[in-house]
Order: sequence, then C-alpha cells, then structure tokens
Amino acid sequence: MTSTTQYLCPLNCGWHHDRGVPDCTGVPGSTTEEIVLAALMRQYAADEVFIREHLETHVLLEWVTALRDARAERDRWRRQAEADGRRLSDLLDAVRERVEATGGEQR
Repeated sequence: MTSTTQYLCPLNCGWHHDRGVPDCTGVPGSTTEEIVLAALMRQYAADEVFIREHLETHVLLEWVTALRDARAERDRWRRQAEADGRRLSDLLDAVRERVEATGGEQR
C-alpha cells in the first residue's frame, strides 16, 4: 500500500502537487530515526520548491479575492453555528467527524 500526500493550491485553481513516501536511499544517518528524519527533510525541501514556484504564478488580486472569499465563508459558518445555538468550533468539529466517517467525502 502506498501513501500519497497531495498539496492543493489554496486559491483553488486546480493545481496540486502529489508526493509519495519519501525515498530513504542514500540518506546518511546512524539510526532509523535519523535516516527517516533526513529523508523527510529532503522531501519537504523539494516540495517547498514546487509549491513556491506555483504560488508565485498567482497575482495579488487572486490572493485578495481568495482571502475575501475565505472570510465570507467563515462568517457564513459562524452565522449557521449561532442560528443552531452552537459555537463555530462545535460546528466545525461536527463537519470534520462527518467527513472522516465518509472517508473524506463531504455530503
């Protein structure tokens, strides 16, 4: 079974960066923990390059628009929570539990 981590663009443009389990081949270290940590650090450094290169393709207006939209969504969630007589954190916990129960699919 292989595990894949997928990094999505925070601006929802459809771009994503997938990476599998870090390769420990040729990584120096005297213990398993040192080898795994070094492999993870190498992989995260490479991931950062890919992600930064993509993020730099977006213009400031896209970032401002995404921030505005995120704030509006947060406010909608907050109003829904207040209408239900709950705190926003309670509502988000309920959504998280529902997503986990459905294997990641939101319904």
